[in-house]
Amino acid sequence: MVTTGRRLLDRGAESEALQELLADAVAGRGGVVVIEGPAGIGKTALVRHHAASAADQGMRVLRATGSELETGFPFGVARQLLEPSLEAGSDLERADLLAGPAVLAAQLLGPVSAGSAPGADLRAAVHALFRLTVNLARRGPVLVCVDDAHWADLTSLQFVHYLARRVADTSIALLVATRANDPVTGPRPLNALLGADEVTVLRPRPLSIEAVAEMARDTLGGDPAPEFVRSCAQATGGNAFLTTELLRRLAEAGLAPSADSAAAIQELAPGAIGDRISGWLAALPPAGVAVVRSLAVLGEAELPLLAGHARVDVDVAREVCRRLEEAALLEDADVLRFAHPLVARAVVATIAAGARSEAHLEAARLLFAAGASLDACAVHLLAARPAGDERVSTLLGRAARAALTRGAPSEAIGYLRRALAEPPAPDAAAGLLLELGAAQIRLQHAAEAQETLRQALALDPPPPLRGELVMLLSQAHYLAGEPGVALDVLEAQRAIETDEERRLVLDGNAISLGLLDRDQCERMRVRLHAYRDRAAADGPRERSLDALAGAEHIFRAEPWPSGVALVRRAFASGLQAFDQDTFAYGWAICALDASDLATEALRHVDAALAQARPRADAAITAYLLSYRIHFAYRVGRLAEAEADGRAVGELLAGGETDLSFAPALIDVLIEREAADEAWALCQREEMMGSDQGSAMIDLVRARAAIAVGRSAEALPLLLGAGEHLDALGFLHPQFAPWRALAVPVADELGDRELALRLDRELLELSQRSAAPTALAQALRIHGCLHGDREALAASARAAAETPDQLEYARSLTELGAAEAASGRREEARETLRAALATAHEAGATTLAARARAELIAAGGRPRRPALRGVAALTPTELQVARLAAQGLSNRDISDGLFVSLKTVEQHLARVYAKLEIAGRGELSVALGS
Repeated sequence: MVTTGRRLLDRGAESEALQELLADAVAGRGGVVVIEGPAGIGKTALVRHHAASAADQGMRVLRATGSELETGFPFGVARQLLEPSLEAGSDLERADLLAGPAVLAAQLLGPVSAGSAPGADLRAAVHALFRLTVNLARRGPVLVCVDDAHWADLTSLQFVHYLARRVADTSIALLVATRANDPVTGPRPLNALLGADEVTVLRPRPLSIEAVAEMARDTLGGDPAPEFVRSCAQATGGNAFLTTELLRRLAEAGLAPSADSAAAIQELAPGAIGDRISGWLAALPPAGVAVVRSLAVLGEAELPLLAGHARVDVDVAREVCRRLEEAALLEDADVLRFAHPLVARAVVATIAAGARSEAHLEAARLLFAAGASLDACAVHLLAARPAGDERVSTLLGRAARAALTRGAPSEAIGYLRRALAEPPAPDAAAGLLLELGAAQIRLQHAAEAQETLRQALALDPPPPLRGELVMLLSQAHYLAGEPGVALDVLEAQRAIETDEERRLVLDGNAISLGLLDRDQCERMRVRLHAYRDRAAADGPRERSLDALAGAEHIFRAEPWPSGVALVRRAFASGLQAFDQDTFAYGWAICALDASDLATEALRHVDAALAQARPRADAAITAYLLSYRIHFAYRVGRLAEAEADGRAVGELLAGGETDLSFAPALIDVLIEREAADEAWALCQREEMMGSDQGSAMIDLVRARAAIAVGRSAEALPLLLGAGEHLDALGFLHPQFAPWRALAVPVADELGDRELALRLDRELLELSQRSAAPTALAQALRIHGCLHGDREALAASARAAAETPDQLEYARSLTELGAAEAASGRREEARETLRAALATAHEAGATTLAARARAELIAAGGRPRRPALRGVAALTPTELQVARLAAQGLSNRDISDGLFVSLKTVEQHLARVYAKLEIAGRGELSVALGS
């Protein structure tokens, strides 16, 4: 394909689709088009033509081109797209564009200072760029063009994919051009983009005979002979770029488009580009050749840099570039760049490997001296051979740290490996290996991280650095499903640690792991109790150890007040969900929940979510939501819990295509009449790690099996999980409810003796824990097993004093059924109406259906489900309404939930209609909050 002026040849269907894309964006309906095809088919011409058309229509055009040299440049393509818009506006306009989570985009697109916080989450970074793009679109429709996307860096491709899934209700048109992508080895976001339902994929066909004839007429003059045209089309396969270059080569050779020239085409075509470049270089003086080769090495450059790299005067470089333009070898752009990557490759092929390496080193030196970004320098260092220059290693290490700050661990790994290959100074190697191991852990490359970190430890680093390496190595083993090895690593370091503060931190991490291991838990419990005794005697305190000491006391089913005091002391000392406290935080809030303080636990989680929201950190948001699901479930807010659970699946999706979920969602789905979905999800969940973690997953699977009528499969899972949990000392019936689940299953399967034994143990542990919900649950199970109506009544009374609305509804339902069975039908109807109301209010539709059926059997007439009010809201609508009632703006909600602003607006409109209110000012009252 070629262009004649602004006219495209042979691309009517593609142009129609692209014009429709632009028109839709102007009308506020965003869309995505991907142009896929081989090199030279005409993708770039389509992109340029319609970018110009968009500009003519008043759209803002954001353009970027992937480069083979810059595939490891973190957010390189994203920076091409967005940096100009940030640089062009006033400080006030810039502040507006960077409002909310978009503020992180300033860190991604600008220089990274030495004081910048490390470790930005990739999803947070991608969301920030998305929000910046949306903020630009608020000022008018936007066309985002990415050419040569197959060479874009992975971080930018993540952004492009994220944007593509969210443009539907914006004024953003996304146009991506890429070569056909290998489904196995190609960049995953591109593969996902090509397969998405909402994406239109255009695959331009080779040029028609008529288009080739017109190109020959324009280039060679006169009407070409049919034989000549057919020979050109066959030789180039209808590839637009190759056809153009072949015709230019024929023109230089002085051949007319006649039938007699057709035979010569087959000889000239195979090397048309290379021969043309070689011939063109041969006609230049040495200074001109240096300029052309420098441009090929640099990829793109402004004239002074190009002249400096070629070591010629600026006027000489300018004249060479003028001649390149006349030969149509340069792109018409603000910076100097070859017109097509195939041209650049042909030039690079004329440079010897050693000379290329030296040229890239010189490029890095010049760029650094000119104040270019670290990444701009580093991509050239990546292309150069290692030469033992410690300065190169230092610069690459700085570039890696900047990449990690921007949330680009993959690119940081590339920089660090190259830095280590240089090699670095001996005293810097361990630090670089530490950074490499940390980046590998962030990508969950556990085996690679272990090897890296052991290499660093073999260098005998100083104590503080050794301590950091040990902590990371322990994490790598835990991530690989090797908690025992992870613990051994920590214990070996603890044995030689002399610093008391570092020793306490090691203790906290070691005990956290050891308590989850059957072979180590007793030894760790002794150490934890010794810490608790020392702390009580005014010894040194450490907040994670306080949290663990309190939680361990509660989980052993000891009376909860003293354990809760320690957990609360940990929170008062600053325990938080972030950074080094994350693991202990989970223990602490689960201990509060087991102590019938789910509402207090929810407050801690909601406070942490409020802290996480400005960071737009998807990883920590998903972690916190996973806890919130269970706590919301416990206090009878199942619609919220379901919405949170599905949000976790979205946030944790690998590349936004894999299914991930929080195990707590299983309980919610079972109570929301979605047991089949719960069972299907259980079959897809893989769990490696501690004995305790595996046991908990088995409990989840057992619940789902019971719900779908597979009790025979559930009982072995429950007994196996119970054996592990008892051995670990996790005896609390709320935290480890395997006995409560196993009693009715064993009885159903005919093992009465087992059911009776587990029932006795459950009652004993519940009474020992002094937790009202645990006691209510045990009395309910006991009452059902023995037909004891008094036990069921006691269960209902105990549950009424707890925040656990589900347990209260279950106890009432069983009590009502027992009352009806004993002929107390009037009492039964009253009890079952209360059970139905409680279950309905909690959103527990499965339990509500059971209570309704029992009520009908007892002669009652239950009311129809509400079509209006809170009960009529979907889980997502309720989630959005809850956040709006807390005073969050629509934009804050969209950022916190990682959805578009329009989606939030649509949810709220439906909420107002169902609640029959005028607006958000009435939400708190309508929701009862």
